[in-house]
Amino acid sequence: MTTFTDTQLTPATPGDWTELASRESNGLATSLFWSADTNEVKVVVIDLFDEAEFELDVDPAEALEAYHHPFAYASRSRAAAVKHQSLDPQPLS
Repeated sequence: MTTFTDTQLTPATPGDWTELASRESNGLATSLFWSADTNEVKVVVIDLFDEAEFELDVDPAEALEAYHHPFAYASRSRAAAVKHQSLDPQPLS
Protein backbone atom coordinates (compact mmCIF):
# COMPACT_ATOMS: atom_id res chain seq x y z
CA MET A 1 0.00 0.00 0.00
CA THR A 2 1.26 3.49 -0.80
CA THR A 3 0.27 6.93 0.32
CA PHE A 4 0.65 10.41 -1.13
CA THR A 5 2.86 12.81 0.80
CA ASP A 6 4.36 15.99 -0.67
CA THR A 7 3.89 14.82 -4.30
CA GLN A 8 5.78 11.56 -3.72
CA LEU A 9 4.51 8.03 -3.24
CA THR A 10 5.85 6.63 0.02
CA PRO A 11 5.10 3.68 2.32
CA ALA A 12 1.87 4.13 4.27
CA THR A 13 2.04 5.82 7.66
CA PRO A 14 -0.80 6.81 9.98
CA GLY A 15 -2.41 10.12 9.08
CA ASP A 16 -1.28 10.02 5.46
CA TRP A 17 -3.29 9.53 2.32
CA THR A 18 -3.98 5.96 1.18
CA GLU A 19 -3.95 5.31 -2.55
CA LEU A 20 -7.17 3.52 -3.51
CA ALA A 21 -6.64 3.38 -7.27
CA SER A 22 -4.14 4.48 -9.89
CA ARG A 23 -3.77 4.33 -13.65
CA GLU A 24 -1.49 5.62 -16.40
CA SER A 25 -2.50 6.56 -19.93
CA ASN A 26 -0.93 8.75 -22.61
CA GLY A 27 1.71 10.10 -20.24
CA LEU A 28 -0.74 10.97 -17.44
CA ALA A 29 -0.78 9.24 -14.06
CA THR A 30 -4.07 9.54 -12.19
CA SER A 31 -4.47 8.46 -8.57
CA LEU A 32 -7.34 8.40 -6.10
CA PHE A 33 -6.43 8.96 -2.44
CA TRP A 34 -8.39 8.76 0.83
CA SER A 35 -7.53 9.94 4.33
CA ALA A 36 -8.78 7.65 7.08
CA ASP A 37 -8.21 10.40 9.65
CA THR A 38 -10.38 13.01 7.95
CA ASN A 39 -12.40 10.89 5.50
CA GLU A 40 -11.35 13.30 2.74
CA VAL A 41 -10.83 12.18 -0.84
CA LYS A 42 -8.63 13.67 -3.53
CA VAL A 43 -7.57 12.92 -7.07
CA VAL A 44 -4.03 13.71 -8.24
CA VAL A 45 -3.07 13.93 -11.92
CA ILE A 46 0.61 14.05 -12.91
CA ASP A 47 1.93 14.68 -16.42
CA LEU A 48 4.77 12.19 -16.61
CA PHE A 49 6.52 14.10 -19.39
CA ASP A 50 6.96 17.46 -17.67
CA GLU A 51 5.99 16.49 -14.09
CA ALA A 52 3.25 19.12 -13.95
CA GLU A 53 0.42 18.09 -11.65
CA PHE A 54 -2.86 19.14 -10.15
CA GLU A 55 -4.89 17.95 -7.21
CA LEU A 56 -8.65 17.93 -6.74
CA ASP A 57 -10.41 17.82 -3.39
CA VAL A 58 -13.37 15.58 -4.14
CA ASP A 59 -16.72 14.89 -2.50
CA PRO A 60 -16.51 11.21 -1.48
CA ALA A 61 -19.79 10.52 -3.31
CA GLU A 62 -18.16 11.74 -6.56
CA ALA A 63 -14.77 10.06 -6.08
CA LEU A 64 -14.99 7.55 -8.93
CA GLU A 65 -16.39 10.12 -11.35
CA ALA A 66 -13.52 12.48 -10.54
CA TYR A 67 -10.99 9.66 -10.81
CA HIS A 68 -12.24 8.50 -14.22
CA HIS A 69 -12.79 12.01 -15.63
CA PRO A 70 -10.49 14.40 -13.70
CA PHE A 71 -10.37 17.15 -16.34
CA ALA A 72 -14.16 17.27 -16.72
CA TYR A 73 -14.56 17.20 -12.93
CA ALA A 74 -12.01 20.00 -12.50
CA SER A 75 -13.72 22.10 -15.14
CA ARG A 76 -17.15 21.56 -13.59
CA SER A 77 -15.84 22.23 -10.07
CA ARG A 78 -14.06 25.41 -11.18
CA ALA A 79 -17.18 26.66 -12.95
CA ALA A 80 -19.27 26.00 -9.83
CA ALA A 81 -16.74 27.85 -7.65
CA VAL A 82 -16.72 30.85 -9.98
CA LYS A 83 -20.53 30.87 -10.15
CA HIS A 84 -20.74 30.67 -6.34
CA GLN A 85 -18.15 33.41 -5.95
CA SER A 86 -19.99 35.70 -8.37
CA LEU A 87 -23.13 35.40 -6.24
CA ASP A 88 -21.38 36.77 -3.16
CA PRO A 89 -22.36 40.39 -2.54
CA GLN A 90 -19.50 42.79 -3.06
CA PRO A 91 -19.32 46.09 -1.17
CA LEU A 92 -19.76 49.17 -3.30
CA SER A 93 -16.73 51.45 -3.25
